[in-house]
Amino acid sequence: MSASSERVEVRAPRVAPIDLWKLSANEFNTWRKANDFPRIVAYFQNRLARFREWQTIFGVTDEHLVEFGPGRFLRDITPGFIYIYELENSSGKRSRTIASLKHEIGSVVVGDKILSRHDVQPYLGWAKRERVRPHPLAYNHTLSVALWSQPTNGPAHVSAWLLKELELLFLGGLQLGPQHLIGGRLLEFTCIDHLVIEKGTISNSQLRLWYASARHLTIKENLAFVDGYSTSFNGIQVEGATLQDWALSECLLAGTFRASTLFRWSLVDTTFRPFFDNTDFRECHFRHRAITSVDLTHAIEQYGTIKRALSSRGRYAEAGEYYYLEQCLVRKRLFFATRILCTRLSGETRICWNVGRSRSGEGTRTVFATRSPNSGHQACGLLCSRALTTMVLAPRAEVLGQVYCFDGIVALVGIRGTPGACTSHVHHRHVAVGCGILLLAWICNLERRCRIALL
Repeated sequence: MSASSERVEVRAPRVAPIDLWKLSANEFNTWRKANDFPRIVAYFQNRLARFREWQTIFGVTDEHLVEFGPGRFLRDITPGFIYIYELENSSGKRSRTIASLKHEIGSVVVGDKILSRHDVQPYLGWAKRERVRPHPLAYNHTLSVALWSQPTNGPAHVSAWLLKELELLFLGGLQLGPQHLIGGRLLEFTCIDHLVIEKGTISNSQLRLWYASARHLTIKENLAFVDGYSTSFNGIQVEGATLQDWALSECLLAGTFRASTLFRWSLVDTTFRPFFDNTDFRECHFRHRAITSVDLTHAIEQYGTIKRALSSRGRYAEAGEYYYLEQCLVRKRLFFATRILCTRLSGETRICWNVGRSRSGEGTRTVFATRSPNSGHQACGLLCSRALTTMVLAPRAEVLGQVYCFDGIVALVGIRGTPGACTSHVHHRHVAVGCGILLLAWICNLERRCRIALL
C-alpha cells in the first residue's frame, strides 16, 4: 500500500469523446498507451498493496502493463496464469502477444513460431493466494464491486470512478453511426455511459469492456464478440438487434430488450435482470459459482429468473435444467450460516437484524436482542412465524461477539460476563427447519466467557 492512506483522486485526460471515436482503432490504442495507461499503472503502483512486489516476483515491467493494457494483469482467471509470448513469423519478423492459453516453446501457433514464453500470475490471483487485501475499498480480493458512478445531470456530466479514486476515461454521451468503427479498441477502464450505437456502426472484432461503466447504453445495431468483466450495463436498451457471442463475468446487466435476439451468450456470476419484449435467446448459458450464503441467495434468484423466461416461451426442457439448479442451491443454503455483526446492548434498546425471507412460507426470520425492562435481563433469540427460541442472560452479561443464524437456529459466539452471569434459565424449543428439526442445546459457563453450543 502507499505510504499515505488518505484518499486520492486521479483524474482522466480531458478530451472530447467524439475526437477519440474519430481515430482509427490503432490510433486510439496508441493514444491511450501514451496518455491514459501510464496514469492507471502509476495509480496501481501507489495504491494497491504490494503491487510493485508482485511486479518484481513475476518480472512484469511498466512496458508490459502499458503495451497490453493493465486489465489483463489484474483479473484473476481460472487457469491461474497468463502468458507473454515472443513470436516470429515465416518472414523473420518478431512480435509479442499475450494469451491465457499455454503453448510450449518452439511450437507453431497460427503460422508464428514461439521463441519464448513469460508466465505471469495476475495480481488479484496472487493477492488472494498471499492473503493480501488489494485496497481498503476492494471486496474479497477483487475490484469488481468497487466501481462508483457520480450522480449525473445529463450525459455530458457523467463520471465513473474505480475505488472512488481512479476516474475512467469518458467516451459516452454521443451517437455512433456508419462512419465509426468500434472494434479493436482497448476499452478497459473507460466510461461509455449514455452511448448510442446507431444502425450502420461497424464492429469487426472483439470488444473488451473490463472494469468499465456502460450504464444506459443503447444498441440499435447487431453487435457481436463482447467480452465484459466487472462492468455495469445497468439501464441498457436494445432495439431490433442481434447480440451474438457475449461473454460477461461478474457484471450487472439490467434493461430492456425489444424485438431482439440474444445468441450464444455466456454469463458467469452476472446479475441479469432483463425485460423482454418480443425477444428470444438461444444457446445461452448462465452459471453462478456460489460460495457464501449471500452468493447462494443471489444465484437462486438468477436461476429462477431464467427458468421463468424459458418457461414463458414453452421451452420447458431448458427451464427444467435451471429449476434443478435452483432447487439444488435452495437445499445447499441450509448448510450455510448467515453472520451478523453484533453490538453492545444497553438500556431499553431493541436491535433487530433481518436475515432473509424464507421461500417455504415461513415469513421473515429476524434475530433480535433486547434488555427486558422488568427483570433487567438481556435476551437474544430468533423470531419466526413457526417457533421462538429465547436465551435469557443475566444483567451483567454483554453480547460482544457475532450472531450466526441457520434457517431456524441462532447461535451467539462471544458472550462475556462475570462468573455465573449466564446461568439464568434457557428455554429450549424445537424449531422446524426445512427438511428436519434441530435442537438448541445449552449454555456453557467458561470462566469469563460463555458460548451457546449447537447439537
